[in-house]
Amino acid sequence: MSIPFLKLPSVVQLEVLKQMEFQEVFLLSLCSEKSKRVAQSLNMRPLKIIYIFSEKCVQADVAYDPYDRVDGVANLKFNSCIPTDQIRPVSLEKNAISYKFVKKDSESYKFGHVLLFLDGHSALEFLQNHMNNLFRFQPLVQLHVWSLRSMYQSGIIKDVTDTFFNINELNTEQLEKYLAIHPNQNSLQLTTKLVGPPFGNNSKLWDIKGLHFQKKEDAIFRREIDVKASEIMRNFRGQYLFMVNVVYDNRDWTHVIRSWKTKEAYQNLKCLYTTAPRNTVIMYGNAMTEFNFVKWDGQRRPRIAKFDTKIINIKTSFYGGRDCSDWLDVQQDGGGKWASIMRTRSSIHFVVWD
Repeated sequence: MSIPFLKLPSVVQLEVLKQMEFQEVFLLSLCSEKSKRVAQSLNMRPLKIIYIFSEKCVQADVAYDPYDRVDGVANLKFNSCIPTDQIRPVSLEKNAISYKFVKKDSESYKFGHVLLFLDGHSALEFLQNHMNNLFRFQPLVQLHVWSLRSMYQSGIIKDVTDTFFNINELNTEQLEKYLAIHPNQNSLQLTTKLVGPPFGNNSKLWDIKGLHFQKKEDAIFRREIDVKASEIMRNFRGQYLFMVNVVYDNRDWTHVIRSWKTKEAYQNLKCLYTTAPRNTVIMYGNAMTEFNFVKWDGQRRPRIAKFDTKIINIKTSFYGGRDCSDWLDVQQDGGGKWASIMRTRSSIHFVVWD
């Protein structure tokens, strides 16, 4: 015997909703205006909504912590043809659209459903409007982009503040166009091989608060200085810069520290980290000897460097901060800020203390 859920007392409805998965709550909210209001009564407050754009589908997740412990909410695909007798219309507030529901095996698939839509543009507008209605406390909006085709499709999503790219190769001009579509990026993670002309002097890339560039390992054939990494280091004006799998240039590091020390540039910098590909050793020689680094005296600055966990590219390896007890220190000219540096055979980590 079926139970008329919407006729249950509101207290009972709420307890039932608490036992449901996020995607089940989402599907319930599509049934009617009343069921949507019931779903809203959960007062769900995720840290961020993540829209994942791949070649074949778009998914929506929610995360409740900075390190992407995510729960799946919606799974959309776009078909050029759906039989009319299989289409379900839905009209919520000002949003009206039709879709086909397909049940999936949730044990072997992240989602237990697929929603098929004819019009991708309208479907994405509907998805974000509906997600905003369900999660009404202004969570951050983050995009994951897994193909160039979906990169342009993602322009329909509004108020994006964080993006993660995982693409084999990305042209600098394509990235500039993306940043023009989504100009308010707080953080950007690029797992790709960057190709194409140099970025412009006024590129939006330089002022992003947190930038993480990880060069695709299969793109690393020779152990030569990475030109794009060098360009990024010399032009970055943000707070956090992480570069992984790049053959970095000691001259760029000298330029950064000298410019920071003399207060000519990098005055927003909080952390800069570079690491070379596996089995690559960076020879330092006499690089950076001009700075006269000194051992920490245990007093002039904290022991633990802590980072802004709202930046998506600060990974779990940085959770809780970094112990800088054994790092060397350097001070800006004129008695300014202190910074600390740690060098290994394949990496350099530089932290500025407030």
